[in-house]
Amino acid sequence: MKTKITKVLKITTLLFLVMVMIYQLLLSDLNPMFKRDDFIAIKEEINKSKNEDFKHFLNLYNKIYNQKSIKFYSLKNSKLGFPKDDCPCLDVARYYGANNLRNFKIPFVKILYTLKIEKEFSQEDCLKLILSKADLLYDNEGIKEASLYFFNKKIDSLNERELLELIIMLENPILFDPKRNREIRQNKILVYEKFLEKIK
Repeated sequence: MKTKITKVLKITTLLFLVMVMIYQLLLSDLNPMFKRDDFIAIKEEINKSKNEDFKHFLNLYNKIYNQKSIKFYSLKNSKLGFPKDDCPCLDVARYYGANNLRNFKIPFVKILYTLKIEKEFSQEDCLKLILSKADLLYDNEGIKEASLYFFNKKIDSLNERELLELIIMLENPILFDPKRNREIRQNKILVYEKFLEKIK
């Protein structure tokens, strides 16, 4: 009996070590996937935007969203309840070329891209790229342009309600377009305001 248990433990340990080695290899610079143009472009764009100043916006955003690694990210909790789970590095992997790769199973590519990005950048670095590049309608790229367009103010001058307008636009810019769908937009903002009031 002891011999069988010992064998099982040895096999389990060996399998675990092999899996760890495969994992490390997949995320190493030896993986040719990370030499692809689209992945290199992701890293370049994150580096360009990581020094952007979004402090005023993030002070409110981070009360609503928990930024988590893909290892702990819950899709369910990203849609229901507060604070919501958020994995900006996963969103960056989705936004860039991984969606267009045909030689790989797409979910596998997105996960590998995300894990590799998380090794080199923080979730906030990835979020800053999203905030800089998000398509917020009417030729507005990023929240700074959207702030000037919709409110005629710089991002660091917006009040809480105006910041919430931009936050919900990041979720769905067409549905929460400030020029349309007034009732839907106001109802969504009211939900967020009630949550923020509770945690004050």
